[in-house]
Amino acid sequence: MSNRAVKVQSFDAKDPFAGLALVTKPVPKAEAGHVVVQITLRPVLLVDLFHIRHGANGFFTPGAEGFGIVHDIGEGVKTVKKGQRVVPFLALDPRNVEGSWQQYVCVKEELVWAVPDSISDEVAAQFVINPWTLYGMLTDLKVPKGEYLLQTAAGSGLGRQGRTFDWMESL
Repeated sequence: MSNRAVKVQSFDAKDPFAGLALVTKPVPKAEAGHVVVQITLRPVLLVDLFHIRHGANGFFTPGAEGFGIVHDIGEGVKTVKKGQRVVPFLALDPRNVEGSWQQYVCVKEELVWAVPDSISDEVAAQFVINPWTLYGMLTDLKVPKGEYLLQTAAGSGLGRQGRTFDWMESL
C-alpha cells in the first residue's frame, strides 16, 4: 500500500505551482500515542495557496485541514478506534509539515477529533481553520445582539460559515 501526496519539491517565485509534484511515499506507521488517518476530503484553503506561493515551510505537503477515517492506531490510543470518522488537527502540531493533501497522515491522539454522526463529512473537513477564525473574530469584536457586522468577501468560506452556523446565535 502506498501514500500518494502533493509535495512542494522546489520553489520558483515566478511560477510557484511549478514546484508541485504528485509523489508516492510509504503509509505512515501508527507510533505509540498516534493515529493514522486516511484522508478522504481536503479543502483548498487560502492559507495553503499562500504557503505554496511564498515558499513557506520549505518543502512540504500542503493542506491545513481535512476529514478522514481512522486507518490505524498506535499503542495506548484510547479515544478513537479503527474505522471511525475523524478530523485531524494538522495545523496544531508545529513539528508537522505534512498536510492533508495526501492519502494518509499520522497525528498525535490528542490532535484527532471524533466526528459525530450529525455532522456531514463535508462540514467536518472544514472544521479547523475558518470556524475558529470566525468565532475569534465575532468574540473579539463583540458585536451587540441585533446589530450587524459587515464583512467583505462574504462569499468566502468564512462568510458562508457565519451565515450557517447555528452556534453563533449564542455569542
